[in-house]
Amino acid sequence: MKSMIIDDIDAKILVQLLRDGRKKFSDIANETNVSLDIICQHYKKMEKNGIITGSTLLIDYRALGYSINLNISLSVPFQKQETTIERLREIPGLYDVYQLGNKSDIMVTMHLTNNKEFEEIKQIVRSLPCMRVNFDIWTSARVSMTNLSVFSDEDSSSNRDISKTEANTSNWDSIKLDELDKSIIEQLVFNCRTTFGSLAKKTGNSISTIMRRYNRLRRDDIILPTIQINTSKLGYPADAMFKLKANAQSNLNKITKTISKIPDVYAIFNTFGAYDYIVYSCVKNLEHFLNLEEQISAVPDVQEICNATILPPIPDGLPFLAMQKSTF
Repeated sequence: MKSMIIDDIDAKILVQLLRDGRKKFSDIANETNVSLDIICQHYKKMEKNGIITGSTLLIDYRALGYSINLNISLSVPFQKQETTIERLREIPGLYDVYQLGNKSDIMVTMHLTNNKEFEEIKQIVRSLPCMRVNFDIWTSARVSMTNLSVFSDEDSSSNRDISKTEANTSNWDSIKLDELDKSIIEQLVFNCRTTFGSLAKKTGNSISTIMRRYNRLRRDDIILPTIQINTSKLGYPADAMFKLKANAQSNLNKITKTISKIPDVYAIFNTFGAYDYIVYSCVKNLEHFLNLEEQISAVPDVQEICNATILPPIPDGLPFLAMQKSTF
């Protein structure tokens, strides 16, 4: 796919909206010393060219009562792929199924409330015609699309992550989300720029009530709005996935911080089981992939890279909806 050339204004718009997908164009114009009309023109141009593909929320699912966040990767015979996906989508708790290119590889994202549900899911998945299956449970995540090197000219002092390294220590038992909170989240997942007026009409509440609920969800770090971008249009024709083991007694937060500073790394998941981390990065070419592998291997307390794989870009842009699991 042919990549696009973005200018400084494009980069500023993308970074600002990746940090806050609901940010007003007028605020972006004021902060970048560019007219509102120019900001609108550049935004519409990037939408037309397929660079901006939509918007979503990063959600801390612990606030919704999900204690287990699960990624399942499996390979199935090509001729059984469609029927397998249909069966997967019938599983309760499933978020979505992602086909990784034209290969037989499938990724499934789920949010579960307890270990009993996890054991039931394992039994269901293992009954499918899989050639290979891996279960990766993760406890926290760091997601930051602003780390792409295509944005490297942005002022580093303002280029803060849209995520937090340290695990959120909120007392989730004290946070009670009702049906209105959940309805707001469900609406914003597919378009985080939906107006408060539209949310008010759809939920039968006043605009002031919607605004108050939304601000509380943001204040309590339950949601974070962000745009979705097609990284292949920005010169990244593929993604890379690295599964890592850390040395015993190592400081996992410190490792996460170090890896997150490597340009083009956009997501780090703390896992338990066979690996300690799953790291995702955008990749320009094979040389770039090997360089990333070398940089990650050189991080202190990374014991080994157990698996390094080049993947086709995730459909529908990044952050993809499965990243709603982020404990940013």
